Amino acid sequence: MPYKDLTFSSYLIIVNEEPLDEATFYKIFDVDQEFETNNNQTNYTITVSKITNFARFYIQYGNPFPRPENVRNTETHQSEENPRQPHQYEPKQEFGLIDFNNSMLWLSNSKRKTFFMDILKDRFDTTNVIIKNVYSEEDFINSIKKVEEIKFSALPNLFSQTNSLSKELSEEILGYGANIATLIMRFTNNQNVGEQILLRIKNLLSNKTIYKSLVITGRDSENFGIIFNNEILSKRIPLKAIVDENDIFNTENVFSQLLATLQNA
Repeated sequence: MPYKDLTFSSYLIIVNEEPLDEATFYKIFDVDQEFETNNNQTNYTITVSKITNFARFYIQYGNPFPRPENVRNTETHQSEENPRQPHQYEPKQEFGLIDFNNSMLWLSNSKRKTFFMDILKDRFDTTNVIIKNVYSEEDFINSIKKVEEIKFSALPNLFSQTNSLSKELSEEILGYGANIATLIMRFTNNQNVGEQILLRIKNLLSNKTIYKSLVITGRDSENFGIIFNNEILSKRIPLKAIVDENDIFNTENVFSQLLATLQNA
């Protein structure tokens, strides 16, 4: 039985400032549906199907052009008239999976990140859709060039111990009697990451085990969105998936392997 390599990469989905959950998703998408769209003269047929806590996306795409008038016969080594009609194309395959346990999107082609973001923007009728890489600490420090938001939560008395806030401000927060305090700092002017901010970020990361949550978002040198989250990381899952005699992936085999890997992680 022939196999072919296929690698999935993961990204965090944020819609209207919130992780994407199953209930929100299926208010917009039917449980099982197929729809078509066209992007840059490429036709896409997208099949969405539901599994508990997951949504599968099977994508078939292609373009009728270019269409040469003739094709070559590998048996006769002769030129023959192209049997494909001008309105037909041979579809290629790609796969996507949304894990509603953590709002992670798994794609077999990382170049489709923007494509998926455009679909969600259209369906949710909002421009506030973000699909970002979730970086490790080292990769994040090496990649971040602009900071957009820093958000962290901790017991109020720990803020001063980690040098996150001054002792006076930490005591002021502690005075409210809250069990958990969350601080959000937004940088609306696309703040470049200078030495002072980088030192602050490194201090937060060095104390990441103390915080209940720590999320830092920004942009890299190519202006792509990146994120550090101390609870999740972007990952890659390599598969060896079954293909048929025409080198076409077995869809059920692809999704069953990916789901088994995620559920056993």
